[in-house]
Amino acid sequence: MSVLRWDKPKKVMSRPEWESLSADGAPPGVYVPNMSEADTRTFRAKKIGGKDPRIEIRVTLGSQIKIVVRPGPVKTG
Repeated sequence: MSVLRWDKPKKVMSRPEWESLSADGAPPGVYVPNMSEADTRTFRAKKIGGKDPRIEIRVTLGSQIKIVVRPGPVKTG
């Protein structure tokens, strides 16, 4: 089993229902996940950037955390 989950989580709400949500007291454009509670607690990963490849990792552990890493050559020795 991998620590990172590479598949896309299933949506739990329709698009219009999801777009109508807002966070009380938060600035406009706040990120509201459209996935199950269990999916928000997993480390989700996806490849981003065409010529500048990066890996985006997201997880919600009380707060929403996003980490972007750039793979590079592995140094040994």
